[in-house]
Amino acid sequence: MKWMSGILFLTALLCLAGCSTTKEDKKAADWILYFSPSSGTNDVHYSTDRISTDFSVLSALSAELDSLENEWAVLNRELLFRERGYGSDLENKKVELMLFRFTNALDSLWDMVAFYRSASAPDKHVQTKGGILGMRAELEYSYHSSRFSALFHDQKKLIHLLNTAHPSFGISEGAYDRITYNVTSIDYLERLDLVWYSFCRELSNPDSELSKVRNMCPEYAELISEMDGLHAGAHLQTEYILYARWSHFPELKNRLAHDTIAKTGDEMAGGWNKSVTGTRGFVFKNVARMKSPTSHILIFSDTQTEQIKSLLQPGDILLTYTAGYMSDVFLPGNFKHGITYIGTVEQRRKAGLTHSLLNERAVSEEQGSRLIKEVETSTTPDGYPANIIEAVAEGVVMHSLDKLLKTHINRLVVIRPQFTEQERLNQLVLLFQYVGAPYDFKFDFEDDAFQCCTEVVYRTTDGKGSIDFSLEEMKGRWILSADDILHYHLADNPKAFEFILLVDQSPDKDNYNAEFHTGEAGLATLYELMEIRQP
Repeated sequence: MKWMSGILFLTALLCLAGCSTTKEDKKAADWILYFSPSSGTNDVHYSTDRISTDFSVLSALSAELDSLENEWAVLNRELLFRERGYGSDLENKKVELMLFRFTNALDSLWDMVAFYRSASAPDKHVQTKGGILGMRAELEYSYHSSRFSALFHDQKKLIHLLNTAHPSFGISEGAYDRITYNVTSIDYLERLDLVWYSFCRELSNPDSELSKVRNMCPEYAELISEMDGLHAGAHLQTEYILYARWSHFPELKNRLAHDTIAKTGDEMAGGWNKSVTGTRGFVFKNVARMKSPTSHILIFSDTQTEQIKSLLQPGDILLTYTAGYMSDVFLPGNFKHGITYIGTVEQRRKAGLTHSLLNERAVSEEQGSRLIKEVETSTTPDGYPANIIEAVAEGVVMHSLDKLLKTHINRLVVIRPQFTEQERLNQLVLLFQYVGAPYDFKFDFEDDAFQCCTEVVYRTTDGKGSIDFSLEEMKGRWILSADDILHYHLADNPKAFEFILLVDQSPDKDNYNAEFHTGEAGLATLYELMEIRQP
């Protein structure tokens, strides 16, 4: 009957886990002080622009983890009924890619948690919104980590594969053990429960700032409404892990296990305030992110920024090495990211993107209105010129080259597709139609519903002019990397694009000022960088 007592215990726990059971306490301490004890003790601040971007990123990560939850469940069912005691190379590659997506999503959530636990906002309303985002990110992390750990707790062969180092993805040895260790840490669980209790207590007070945000902002009310289920699910799954591993005195043995690991030096990135999985950090960053203090990006003067924009036309392709994107790890080479320049509103109109054309090309009246609104957008929410379209964590979006040059560029090349005016117009219309598409975390170029960075470039240029790309197989996926695009141009079809500009770092390793390469000399430098013999 031991199993029945366990079920009864877990059922009772589920009933107690949610905010809905918390009694009102109008004398509650401020929840945000529990969640962000170190906010205000440093110089890191955020505004509504940051939380607006992070809201989109959190939604994208949540959708990606929900998708992976289903994929992990299917994998587990297949393994349960498989006679063969080992995985094929194709199956191992599939697991490796899934683990890459999963661990980086967890790291992305944890980066968000760590930011909002330490940073502060100019007023309480904005900081409360930031705290809600951080709290939701932590519950997402706790829920999906514990579910992952619980799902495979008895799959020894798969655990071995999940614990294997995957250098090509930047995943160090022991990923499964690290995830399980962190999510079952007594210190972590106690801190999370304390914050959750204070959150629920403040939410029950109608006069609290938390309640005001919930009542005033429907999108945050929805975030909050889903937290009960995440917290309860994480509790159930964590207790299941402990019960499955140590059926007697699970809490004591869990504490002893963590103490033992801590005494050996804690090499598995433990501790609630550290990176969860030991991958290459927060890889879903976008142009709204603060750059890492250890990341040496190129320094562009205002004059250089204007010089670059003076050389560009709508439809130009920008290939970059940009620290902080998911493709940094997944894709090899000198360039990792693909962007399309769209110019100013006036330049778009001159290219032929008129209201009548957009309505004519739209598949519905609603899409026509959306396309017109996007084409007429001149600035980003934070006031920068909106002049590029790229695929980042929150999907295919309009961003700013001006801001990108200030925050993320390590290397940049600009090439211009050799199109007729009509072909370029078709490229731009299709490009704007992709705005709003979700990010392709799977890097699956065969699925048009989701887009990664170079996938947008591929879909909007292939088949136009003389461009005829061939996808390359990489890590179990057929893709087109930024380097593949350049290799196609330089080695296979020089007439497909026109070289415009290469920007790189000076040979002096301590000089981070952007160095421009143009003309025939610049093209020769690009051939040399790509290690391709110039014809």
